Amino acid sequence: MLKLKIIFVISSLCFIVITQRAIAQPNIKNIEQNNFSFIWDNDVLYYTDYYYSQGLSFELTHQILNSNPINYLLISLGKNSDKHYSISIRQDMFTPTEIRDSLIRLDDRPYAGLLYLRSEKTSIIKEKQIQLKSSLDIGVRGPWSGAQQVQFYYHSIGDILLPQGWQYQMSNYPMVNYNISLQKQIWEIPKRLEIQLYSTMRIGTIYDDVLGGALIKFGYFDSYFSSAQNKDFEAFGYLATDIKFVAYNGTMQGSLLDNPNPHEIKQPDIENIVGTARMGLGLRYKRFGVNFSWIFLSPEFYGGLNHKYNSLNLYYLF
Repeated sequence: MLKLKIIFVISSLCFIVITQRAIAQPNIKNIEQNNFSFIWDNDVLYYTDYYYSQGLSFELTHQILNSNPINYLLISLGKNSDKHYSISIRQDMFTPTEIRDSLIRLDDRPYAGLLYLRSEKTSIIKEKQIQLKSSLDIGVRGPWSGAQQVQFYYHSIGDILLPQGWQYQMSNYPMVNYNISLQKQIWEIPKRLEIQLYSTMRIGTIYDDVLGGALIKFGYFDSYFSSAQNKDFEAFGYLATDIKFVAYNGTMQGSLLDNPNPHEIKQPDIENIVGTARMGLGLRYKRFGVNFSWIFLSPEFYGGLNHKYNSLNLYYLF
C-alpha cells in the first residue's frame, strides 16, 4: 500500500505542476454572491443505514475570507479570473451494513468518522467558460471526530436502534487533504441547457483518487459563466455521472503511518474503480434556495454493495 500511495502522490503532483488547472461533487450552484449553506447527506429515505451513512456541512462564502492566509496555498486560473472564497466545517460518518451487530464484521466496511475544516478558492474565467476549485481539508479521523456521538443523538431522537459497533471504529488519525476540481462548459442554450465536463483530484492522508465525468443541467437558471444574472428565480434539474480511480481511501484502509485499527480493509480488497451517478433538482426564489439530489455509487470494496443516498442543500444569498 505504501508503494502504491507514493507512486500516486508523485504522479498527481506532476499533474498539478504541468497543468496548473484542475470534490467529487460537480458545482451546480451559482457562487457569484456571498452565501451561507447547510448540506445534509443521508440514506434514510432508502431505509438503509450503512456505508456513507450521513454527512453534515456548514459553509460560508464571503468576501471577508479573501484575507484567509490558507488562500496562498490554493491555486487559481490566474490574476484575470474572478475569485471567490469559502470556508466550511464538515462531518462524515461511515458504518457497516449491519449496525445491530456488536462484533467486528470482518467482511464489511469499518466504522469511521471524519471532522474537518475546508478552506476553498473558486476561480472562474467566464469568457472561456471554465471554473477551477482548489481546497485544503484539515481535520481528524476517528473518535475525536464525534461521529459516534452525533449518530447516537440522531438515532435517539428518532427512536431508532443505536449502532452497536462504534467501539471498533478506525483510530484517531490526522486528515490533511488537498483537492483540485476543474469544470468546463462545452455547450449551452443560455438559461435553458448546459453540458459540462468535470474532473477532480484529491491527495492527502485520507483520500487519494482522480475522477472524471459529465453533467447536463436543464431548466431556467443563471449560468456562473454568464455576466447577465437573473436575481429572482431559478428552477432546474441535472444529471451527472463520473468514474473515480482510487489509490487509497483512509475511511476503510489502514493508515500510511503505523497506526493500528481494530478493523480495516486491506489494499487488495479495495475497488480501484468506482462509478457514481447523480440526479437532482434545484429551486431558488430571490435570496433563498434549495437543491435536492439522488446519488448512486458502485461498490467501494470487494464483496460490497451498491449504495445510494440523498443530499439536501439549503442556502441563503446576501
